[in-house]
Amino acid sequence: NGELMSPPLMFTEMKISTPSGSEFDYVKPEPKWTFVVIGDRDCTGACDKMLYLSRQSHVALAKRMNDVRRYYLTTDGVISDELKNRIDDKYSGLTVVSASKESVDRLFEQSNVNAFDENRFFVVDQRGWLMMHYTAESLEQEALNTLGKKVLKDMKRLIK
Repeated sequence: NGELMSPPLMFTEMKISTPSGSEFDYVKPEPKWTFVVIGDRDCTGACDKMLYLSRQSHVALAKRMNDVRRYYLTTDGVISDELKNRIDDKYSGLTVVSASKESVDRLFEQSNVNAFDENRFFVVDQRGWLMMHYTAESLEQEALNTLGKKVLKDMKRLIK
């Protein structure tokens, strides 16, 4: 149901860092499937809807939930206080990481997918390959629910 990346992109080719500025290691503490939302320091509007959709899809995995994690990749280095508070309040368990816009651009130049489309989130496999993306055609709740069901169906197949 998601669109496969062609070619798949090695997520870890970007220099990714933690909010404290240290280098981020994708495979620690253990390799997992990952939902990645890419955005700016504020993540409002469509970006926030993608955080919501990825959280709901993650929760819906139920007993397989521990096989998947969620990242927010900001290209602004540090997220706003408002976004930090929203993550703490609504999106617990979300890991915030950052990479430069140039690093994201370099990775995605091999692809015809726009990394910065706010209606999109990505799936990265356990080895670090960014291999699929989902795009919301509409931000209406019913459309998000339908897309969430498609994400859930795909992830249950991938996790097996």
